[in-house]
Amino acid sequence: MKKTYLFLLSLLCLALWSCGDDETGRPPIFQGFRYTPSTVRAGDDVTITAVQAQRGTNIYGAHHTWSMTVRIDVDGTPTDTTLTYATQDGKHESLTDDPTWEVHIPERTLPGVYACSFRGNWNNAADGETATYSAGTGEGCHGSITSTNSTLYSRANGSFRLTVQ
Repeated sequence: MKKTYLFLLSLLCLALWSCGDDETGRPPIFQGFRYTPSTVRAGDDVTITAVQAQRGTNIYGAHHTWSMTVRIDVDGTPTDTTLTYATQDGKHESLTDDPTWEVHIPERTLPGVYACSFRGNWNNAADGETATYSAGTGEGCHGSITSTNSTLYSRANGSFRLTVQ
C-alpha cells in the first residue's frame, strides 16, 4: 500500500512540475538599436547594438545576421556595397549579451541615410507558444525589432536607418 501511495504521489509531483509556466521557450524581446558614435562619417568604425528589454528563456544556439548597403564612390561612379556580418558556422553568440555588430564604414561612402537590418535565430530548449513580441522603441534607441516564437524555434527581425555624413 505504501508503494502505491508513493507511486501516485510521485506521479502527481511529476505532473505538477511538468506543467510549470517557466518551461516554455521565448525569444529575447528587443527595444531597438543603439549605435556609437552618434555622428557617423565615412571611414568611422561603428558599434551597433540590438538592445534587449527582456532576455530570452529556454533557448540556445543564438545566430545573428546583420547587413547594410551603403553607396560608395568608385572612380566617380556611385556603387552600392553591402556590408554584412553573421555568426560563424558552428559558433553561437551569447544569450545574455545584447547582439552587437562592429562595422567599418568604407572611406569613400557617400553621405546619405542607409537601412541596417538585423535577424536573430534561436532554438527552443522547451516547447514555445506561438506568439509575437515587441517592446516598442526604447529611450535612446532607433528602429524596431519584432520577435516571433513557435514550438521549436524563435526568430527576431528588425531594422533602423543610419545617417552617414
